[in-house]
Amino acid sequence: MYKYSKLIKFALSSSFVIIAATCAITNDSFYPLFILAGALLCWHGDMTLSRIGIFDKIYTQHFLIGMLSFVLGHSAYALAFNYKMSKEGSISFPILIITFLFYSAVTVLLWKIFIWRGDTPPPMRYAALTYALVISYSASSALTLFVVYKGFWIMPAIGGVLFMFSDFLIGANNFGKRKIPRFEFWVWATYSVAQFLIVSVPVFTRV
Repeated sequence: MYKYSKLIKFALSSSFVIIAATCAITNDSFYPLFILAGALLCWHGDMTLSRIGIFDKIYTQHFLIGMLSFVLGHSAYALAFNYKMSKEGSISFPILIITFLFYSAVTVLLWKIFIWRGDTPPPMRYAALTYALVISYSASSALTLFVVYKGFWIMPAIGGVLFMFSDFLIGANNFGKRKIPRFEFWVWATYSVAQFLIVSVPVFTRV
C-alpha cells in the first residue's frame, strides 16, 4: 500500500466526490449539495495533507490548510444534517444538545489524556481541540438525525463516529507524539468508511 499510497489516497478521496456529485445531480434537494461541498472540501484537505500533485507546491503550511479544509468540510456536513431535519419538520434541539455535550466530553477527555503534551506548542494543542469539537458537532448532528428519523440515517451517524476516531488517531500521533502501529493504514481505513457512509446516503433513501 505504501508504495502507491498517494495514488490510493487520490483514488479514494476522488471517489467520494464522484458519489456526492452523482447524488447532487440526481436529486433536487439542497441536502446533497451541502454534502458535495463537504466532500470537495475534504478532498482538498486530503490532497493538501498528503501533498499530492500541485498541492505539494502551492502551499507552505500544508497541515494548517488541510485542517481548515476539513473544518469547513464538516461544517458543510453539519449544515446538510440540520437542513434535512428542518426540512422534515424541525430540529430536535434537546437531542442535538445532549449528543453534542456527550461527544464533546469524550473529545475533551481523550484530548487531555492522549494529545495534551508539553512538547507541542499550546496554540497547536488548542487548535486541535477546536478542530475536534467541530467534528463532534457534525457527528452529533448526524446522530440526532438518526435518532429522530431512523432508517438509513444510521449511516452518517456511524460515519461521524468513525470520523471522530480517525481524527483522534491523527491528533494522538501528530500532537500527542504517540506511536500508533500502522498509523496511516488505520487513519485511512476509518476515514474512508466514514466518508462513504456520509456521502452515499442519497443512494439508499430519499433526501
